[in-house]
Amino acid sequence: MNSRNYVKTEISKRVLRRVVGDGILVVEGHEHKRQRKLLNPAFSSEHVKNLIPTFWLKACELCQLLEDEAVDIDPKKGYDVVKVLTRGTLDIIGLAGVLFLTTH
Repeated sequence: MNSRNYVKTEISKRVLRRVVGDGILVVEGHEHKRQRKLLNPAFSSEHVKNLIPTFWLKACELCQLLEDEAVDIDPKKGYDVVKVLTRGTLDIIGLAGVLFLTTH
């Protein structure tokens, strides 16, 4: 979002800043470059390989949750899978962040 291809309006910057603070999504120029360099180690191939057990654990938990809840699903109402996937994603991000911080 730091290139000219991703122009952010002042309104979108203010909204993003309120939600996520002055992080990489909002800042520009030198500060954006500095934050990107700080984040680079989290995306190294070694670190990503170390996350595979976490991804696997959460995928298994998600499968079990969906299987357990499938029994009670009303076919007329359906099931809001987005809520479950969002929580699973946040779990993975949280665990991956903790793992990264404890190893660096």
